[in-house]
Amino acid sequence: MNKKNLIDMANHVSTIPRVLFDMKEFTRKSKPTSINLMDCNSVGCVIGHCISLDKPENLSDFVNSTTGYVNYSGWSESFTGLVPYSKEWEWCFGSAWSITDNTPIGACKRILYLVRNGKVPDNYLGMGINDMTFIRLYENIKIYE
Repeated sequence: MNKKNLIDMANHVSTIPRVLFDMKEFTRKSKPTSINLMDCNSVGCVIGHCISLDKPENLSDFVNSTTGYVNYSGWSESFTGLVPYSKEWEWCFGSAWSITDNTPIGACKRILYLVRNGKVPDNYLGMGINDMTFIRLYENIKIYE
């Protein structure tokens, strides 16, 4: 787990306007005009927005030069050290949160919960099993400490 990059992501996502955020998908644009989704006014999730935090030279392995398609899952593993679709990855980035807590602040707090505790809650199963029980675990986390 790359704690520094995860904290950078949490801080960044906390500044994203709610109207430009949706945990349901990496980005709503199949080919954004900018790697920075806020620049092109696209809606996206944590990973979709945070890919702009990386150095441009690190992105070449994850952006298809012909199609412009971004391998967001591959990039997220490289940047965070979290294996895509693992319990830790789902806790931070899973699309199922779009139903339970589809907010930038909620996403920020889930990331900080993982960083500060070093693991997801013991009873978290991942794979879209989210409910209010988990929100209560991170809702009081202070964003800026």
